[in-house]
Amino acid sequence: MVPDSADILMPGVALAHDAHTVALEPQAQHLACFTGGMFALGGRLVENDTYIEYGRKVTDACVWAYKNAPNGIMPESFTMTACPSRDACPYNDTIGQQHPGFAEVSDPHYHLRPEAIESVFYMYRITGDSAYQDIAWDMFQAIESKTRTDLANAGLENVMEDSGAKVDKMESFWLAGSLKYFYLIFSPPGKMSLDDWVFNTEAHPFRLRGAREK
Repeated sequence: MVPDSADILMPGVALAHDAHTVALEPQAQHLACFTGGMFALGGRLVENDTYIEYGRKVTDACVWAYKNAPNGIMPESFTMTACPSRDACPYNDTIGQQHPGFAEVSDPHYHLRPEAIESVFYMYRITGDSAYQDIAWDMFQAIESKTRTDLANAGLENVMEDSGAKVDKMESFWLAGSLKYFYLIFSPPGKMSLDDWVFNTEAHPFRLRGAREK
């Protein structure tokens, strides 16, 4: 449930209380944003448009969190207000919210994670929609403007405030994953084609057996 009634699907936490009961806890995590690309890639492989549409909605949810957080960067973990179903629903502005669309932010850090841009990259490659390049550029500009130091890029203490406080640390996945996906989304689609390469969970590319040399 978000102020602009966007048609998004944010991955949350499923609590299996017993063999027959599963409850949703609408806690979003930056780490879970890879699922947009996972659904879309799976849908492409098995020719299932429903999976690709789920991938779009999940990716758009993570993009929404970037765009609507105060500094244009999604926090590490937070809680949203779930709609009654998976369809978009009107926003109720009387509900308690720490920030519009963010019911509660449990961890406001930003660790330079790749999962959101990873899904944006997959959606661009799978759909060919250049709007995802515009999204990626906006994400990169927000991250670069807030995390750049004289030496490298640093994690952020609190993306829900404008303090600019940085963590004295740059995770290795910033170089191995985040920057790689930012680079590839602006590269020709044939560069490391998804028909020839697969990326593991740490964004390292492996050539598919029998893939052609380039």
